[in-house]
Amino acid sequence: MRPLVLSNHKFFVGFDRYLNMRDFYYPYVGSKNHINGNKNSLGVFRDGRFAWCDDHGWDWRLGYRAGTFVTEVWGKHPGLQVELKIAQAIHYIENIYLQEIEVKNFGPEGEIKVYLTHDFAIDESDVACTALYDPQLKAIYHYKDKTYILANGGSKQVGVFEFSTGTKRFKGAEGTWRDAEDGSLQGNPIAQGSVDSTIGFSLYLGSQQSKKMYYWLVVGPNYQEIRRLNEYVVTRGAGELLRRVDYYWRSWLKPQALPGVFGKMREEYDLSLFITAAHMDRHGAIIAANDTDIMAFNLDHYSYVWPRDGAFVAKALIDAGYDQLTKPFFQFVNNALTAGGYLLHKYNPNGTLGSSWHPWYQNGEEQLPIQEDETALVLWALKAYYEKSRDLPFMAEIYPNLIQRAGNFLASYYQPELKLPRPSYDPWEERLGIFTYTCATVCAGLEAAAYFAGLFGNRNAEQRYTERRQQILEGMRQHLYDRQLNSFVRGLNDRTLDASLLTLPYFGVLAEDDPMLVSTMEKVIAELEADNQGGICRYIGDQYFYGGGKANPWVICTLWAGRWRMLTARAPEHLQQATKYLRWALDHALESGVLAEQLTPGGEPKSVAPLTWSHAVFIDVVQMYSRCYEKLCASQERYELIPPA
Repeated sequence: MRPLVLSNHKFFVGFDRYLNMRDFYYPYVGSKNHINGNKNSLGVFRDGRFAWCDDHGWDWRLGYRAGTFVTEVWGKHPGLQVELKIAQAIHYIENIYLQEIEVKNFGPEGEIKVYLTHDFAIDESDVACTALYDPQLKAIYHYKDKTYILANGGSKQVGVFEFSTGTKRFKGAEGTWRDAEDGSLQGNPIAQGSVDSTIGFSLYLGSQQSKKMYYWLVVGPNYQEIRRLNEYVVTRGAGELLRRVDYYWRSWLKPQALPGVFGKMREEYDLSLFITAAHMDRHGAIIAANDTDIMAFNLDHYSYVWPRDGAFVAKALIDAGYDQLTKPFFQFVNNALTAGGYLLHKYNPNGTLGSSWHPWYQNGEEQLPIQEDETALVLWALKAYYEKSRDLPFMAEIYPNLIQRAGNFLASYYQPELKLPRPSYDPWEERLGIFTYTCATVCAGLEAAAYFAGLFGNRNAEQRYTERRQQILEGMRQHLYDRQLNSFVRGLNDRTLDASLLTLPYFGVLAEDDPMLVSTMEKVIAELEADNQGGICRYIGDQYFYGGGKANPWVICTLWAGRWRMLTARAPEHLQQATKYLRWALDHALESGVLAEQLTPGGEPKSVAPLTWSHAVFIDVVQMYSRCYEKLCASQERYELIPPA
């Protein structure tokens, strides 16, 4: 889990529950991870005793300051008689990670030392790295090729008090962190190969006295840049920069009126905006997750752009008033679209094709290894972007390539005898077939394509897309609705009730009071709701991270169920019942507010955390809740369906 993440759309860091830095991405959010499964740790030495931050003697509380993207961390170690208050942030423009550490001594007067380690694997490799002490800057820096990372700080004055560089995990060497555990670093000035470094700071504190010290990391493509950034921090002061970052993020939050959204729900909504934005690269990539602990599962990760996830994220941000933040994403997918008019499985943050398990050839036949919803949903979200921004010049720029080409593909990837799209992979990326969810997204994509064709006067295309959409709707009713179950089912010849069916109201394919839709939603919720904790699983028998017993509930699936209940609420008591799904998400967030992908039946977070999609759906459902609250509860002053924290 990563209960704390920070980013400025170029530089991203993530921390585990013990405050170890575990992810360090540059120059893209999501690539490359210069820690690569290792950890940068904090340790404290006092009176012959040492404790790293993951020592069991620490009591950590990790979170964020309300209303800003600055962490608020508290840690206490009774054995060392030390308490730490830590604020962290990444500068909103410059590639600077800032940390303010307030050390409190609740023991006798004496010296307390704070140590920080750097176990970098630059460019995701320990080969041919260098770590050295720079006496002019009184700092340590690591470098290889076009990545330079400098570490510095200060208590009374700027500059490290102690330092050492050395070899790690090679010929028996563990690393310089071992050197710190006796409270004194040897001062080795340079090391090359598989290297690490540790720096130390000394504070002398009276009993019950507190003092602050600062620590920062800067990253850039060369020595000149990290020297400039270090000087920037030294000149302006790390504490002052941290204060400015705090103000920046408070200003970044739009003064959005959300009737009925109070207390804990509002705090989680604001945090979800920050965390979602943190996973967006300035070049347009919207990353699914940067929690690299997932690599232990199959030697791969979630640091990719799935166009489907990106479209859901973009739509939520657009509706929240952050439409301009999403514009680079549409340029990203415009550049990624194939000549055939479809998007492939997933992409790296730099726009290149990501790893995949979908074959181009199977059972003696060629096939397109795509999830058609990924192409369709981009157009669906793009329509929302235009309706909010009215950015007609941008639409004109991307219309010939992205909109028209994707629209043509959606209209032509079709089986006339069924009036349904041809097979592609389901949203969970597990099976090839014709799925109700995918058909609904294709209808939404065709509707958007027809809208834009009309906007630019292309009447033939507008008519073609509209007719194809209507044909697919007819095919869905004919082939994908099971009249014995009184429900749409997952797919053609697949009677499974799947949580992806809960997204049908998003796409407007059926009126919200259509008996086919109503019965489907009720059947799916009843089938998939986990009795022991109230969450919604993807489908019965789901094996992904299966731990035995019931299938794991997912945050997005649970929130989709809540969205439907809110959409159909007709009285305050209906809305009250619908809020249980929002409360479930709030109750199962990490202490910091981070939302995972899924949970075990026992309620433990599983897979990655944070998952960007989870936070985006939370944003969307809170907006739905607020609209329903305003309509149903406006006459009741501060009618709190979800009490404040």
